[in-house]
Amino acid sequence: MRALYYNGVMDSGVTITVAGEDVNYPATNLTDRRLSRLYKPAAAASQWIKFSGVGVEVDCIAIAHSIPDNATVTLEGNAIDDWSAPSVSESLTSRGENDIYTHFFSKVAYDYWRLTIDATTIFSIGGIHLGGHLVLPEQSLGGTIEDHDTSIRKISKSGQVYGTEQYQYRTEKHKIPLISHTQRAEMRVFWDEVGRSQPFYFQRWATRPDLESPMYCVLDQDGFKWKGHREDANKFETDISIREVF
Repeated sequence: MRALYYNGVMDSGVTITVAGEDVNYPATNLTDRRLSRLYKPAAAASQWIKFSGVGVEVDCIAIAHSIPDNATVTLEGNAIDDWSAPSVSESLTSRGENDIYTHFFSKVAYDYWRLTIDATTIFSIGGIHLGGHLVLPEQSLGGTIEDHDTSIRKISKSGQVYGTEQYQYRTEKHKIPLISHTQRAEMRVFWDEVGRSQPFYFQRWATRPDLESPMYCVLDQDGFKWKGHREDANKFETDISIREVF
């Protein structure tokens, strides 16, 4: 399990510039934590989003998007604002429109990052994570993934159904049985950063996002309860519960 939670895009010192934007969907929306606040370019081909002044180590990117499958998407990083031969160049492959794309690579620190997108149709992006992530300790078997529907439904006396369609969301609950002192310290840093209200990206299967699409979510719990392991004094166990948000 991976939690992408420290987002360099949200740092106050970061400047975002783009090749072009629809005035109704400006690039400033990328700093809004709500995925419903979209960025759209004015054209589809040869688009780029540049982040200047990223002061954190970067080892992953997540994109909540409607980028078409046939688009060419590349993430580049460099020490200076020169893209003729960037130090980092990662090719990204979309898994389908209206999905969250994640990509992981070796940790590096550069002040300048550029996401280039060459598409055939105008796309939208609801959020970008560019920063670090936490590899959570292995969970035990028996965790749950639930699909929820908030729609309101009423059935009349004659058996007719009436309703108001609303949004759907997912939740996950997992038990983590073997946590070292180091891992517990890392999870505490994670908790201090996100608490109960700060959204982050979550990937259930680290290398198989096709099995369960990555989720934009919050921790759905009051905190982590650290229970000592019954057979190892240097191990702990806890539970993690998350809820999808938008």
